[in-house]
Amino acid sequence: MSLVELHNKEEYIAIGIGGERFAIPLGAIREIIKLQEITPLPLVKRCLLGVINLRGTIVPVIDL
Repeated sequence: MSLVELHNKEEYIAIGIGGERFAIPLGAIREIIKLQEITPLPLVKRCLLGVINLRGTIVPVIDL
């Protein structure tokens, strides 16, 4: 394998959602965090599972 071929190789992360598999370029991933306790919210659509506190920032958790 040449140096040019090594340089052009891209790495991916594969995930499964609802029986489907997807690949996301590793360069597009900002971070992967451990699952935290999700705080549910009242009167929201079912796809919004709740929120988590990520280093002081409230982040919505959505069920894809």
